[in-house]
Amino acid sequence: MQEGNKNKGIKLGVLMIVLFLLMYIPSLFHWIYGKDIATDIIRSGAIEDSINLDGFIIRDEEPIESPFEGKYIPEVGEGEKIPVKYKIATVLKDTSAKDLERLSKLDSDILKLKKDKSEKQGLFSQDLIKLDGNISEKVVSIAMACNESNFEKLNDVRDEIDSIIHKKAEILSSLGTSDSQIDALKLQRNNLQALINSGTKQIYANSPGIISYNVDGMERTLNPMGISSIKVNDIIELAKKDIKPAVNIGNVQVNKPFAKIIKGIYIYIAVVMDKTNADMLKLGKNVNVRINDINKIVNAVPISISGADGNKCAVIFKTDKALSETTFLRKINIDVIKNSYEGLEVSYKSLFDISPDGKKGRIVLVKANDATIRNVEIVGRNGEFAIITGIDKKEIVSLYDTYVINPSNIKEGQLIIK
Repeated sequence: MQEGNKNKGIKLGVLMIVLFLLMYIPSLFHWIYGKDIATDIIRSGAIEDSINLDGFIIRDEEPIESPFEGKYIPEVGEGEKIPVKYKIATVLKDTSAKDLERLSKLDSDILKLKKDKSEKQGLFSQDLIKLDGNISEKVVSIAMACNESNFEKLNDVRDEIDSIIHKKAEILSSLGTSDSQIDALKLQRNNLQALINSGTKQIYANSPGIISYNVDGMERTLNPMGISSIKVNDIIELAKKDIKPAVNIGNVQVNKPFAKIIKGIYIYIAVVMDKTNADMLKLGKNVNVRINDINKIVNAVPISISGADGNKCAVIFKTDKALSETTFLRKINIDVIKNSYEGLEVSYKSLFDISPDGKKGRIVLVKANDATIRNVEIVGRNGEFAIITGIDKKEIVSLYDTYVINPSNIKEGQLIIK
């Protein structure tokens, strides 16, 4: 009996161990093999295959010079289109600028005197009417005194009339003094205006186009006439220069440009590009270019690709977009967008066993905490992300599926902690 009980105890102990192993070994396996495995979810996205480049804008620009040193007052806003013979600015000598302040002061003084005169006229008008009424009454009293032959009363009434007339004369005299002061100031103003006119010039556009007051000194150097001869080294040397608009906006120097007219409908963008990427472009075929400085995508056409200098080429793009938005720019940063893709977006490093042509690969999905390997088609990619789709109905890949970011050493059916 004791041996039987002992065997039963051994069997019970073995059963407990088996149950323990069944319960905890999966967890142990899960802990060992599923720990710290990074995952993400498949999202709907759009990616670009693009090339980031620095470049320079070339335009057909007509500089406008100042006839003398001083200041200018813009008559048109930056980037506005104007017709020929349109007034674009008023240029003033430094002395004229100071005289303008004096002119403003005179205008203010004249306005004040006119206001004071108007107020006096309003204040004294009732007094004048009342005095005229008193005179009329006294005239009646004179007639009555004459009829009564009351000469004493007649003299008193005459004295009263004289007093009233004197008061009226004083009021009219005070109003007349204001007129003379106004006339004197007006004469000063006219003389000052004539002086200002001699040191002021209205500037008109000789050509239609877009106005810009951002002058950087490259208006005559960077022009469309020399586009076909631009070489890689020309652009590299440009990049070394500190090209920026004049700091003292509002000031002018004699015979120096202070504004410009951008003529025509095109701007040109000159860049240096790796020969491999330049070879992918075709002259006259549209590409999308994002001008990052204004965050705008425009259609552009490669019109010139230079011969290779080492592994570099000079490329010129032409576009009729964003003329007004880029008047203040010369050096710009662009993305030449080779392709764009939309669909299921994943991290590119999550793909493995990628085919030689880069169009097929594999990805590890997480289904019920198990690793499931699926074959996928790679629709497109950039440096960091890829757009994928399932191969067929058996290899379904869906939006919001969980996938393993780094699939190295992950096996089919392996437990994965999300």
